[in-house]
Amino acid sequence: MSEDIPIRLAQPRRWVALGTVAATALGGAIALPVADAAAGPILRPAISMPAGDPFILAQATSEGGEGGEGGEGGEGAAPSGNDAADFLTDLTFMQGHAKAGLELYRAGVTDLGVVHAGHPIVEKFDAVEAGLKDIGLAEEIRGILVKMSEAADAGADIATLDALYADFSREMDEARAAVADPRAELKALAALMRLAGDEYAAAFTDGKITDVKEYQDSWGYQTVIASRLAALAGSPDSAVAAAAAKMQAAMATAAPAWGDVQGGGDKVVDPTLIYGAAAAMQFAALAAG
Repeated sequence: MSEDIPIRLAQPRRWVALGTVAATALGGAIALPVADAAAGPILRPAISMPAGDPFILAQATSEGGEGGEGGEGGEGAAPSGNDAADFLTDLTFMQGHAKAGLELYRAGVTDLGVVHAGHPIVEKFDAVEAGLKDIGLAEEIRGILVKMSEAADAGADIATLDALYADFSREMDEARAAVADPRAELKALAALMRLAGDEYAAAFTDGKITDVKEYQDSWGYQTVIASRLAALAGSPDSAVAAAAAKMQAAMATAAPAWGDVQGGGDKVVDPTLIYGAAAAMQFAALAAG
């Protein structure tokens, strides 16, 4: 059974902005009522968004293979079809955790840096191991993740962790290149943006951070998503490049939701900014084919 995550009621101007993002992605097919801002906030019915709701992972996003648990990809072959999108989502999930851990460590929050640095190997490696074995990268990536976790736990200097993260990022890029499906990656990034919204929503109660680790997960995901979209925006495939550019524009509308990795700094505490961006990103990814 899915867990209901309460969403804070937003001011009218933010609901209009969210609607504008999605409507633009649909070619203007959505029209939302606009209230007089001077009249104060609109009291909308309370809504809940189930954490496991397939809002982003549309069933018919591609044709090769079953969705859901993410299959084994075939003997000696990279994952393909829906399996590729699942696999690529998991890779970027891992990288987001590692990035959050690295930046927390850099900021001197070493206890949480150690926690996040260990998450990729503890939480997700088993889910991607079969796919990584198929492309010959499982042992290399496992080894780097173990070294990164152990180095953080041992109090290594930041230069050591930077070097390990750079090695990890190169291996991630090699895995993505082996899959060789940028359209699947676009879908994967949209799916992870939805998860960033789920984690963000779970981090706050009444506008205040009550679970900073969830916020940090969300921060790490969006940071790596932005990096991957920048790479895809330079794709020689014009449809992929155009979709990535649209997804970058959608992400810009969600940027005010985050402050720094520790949870400080200026931010607009509104998970609907992230969910709205994720919806627009999904539309753009689907339009790319």
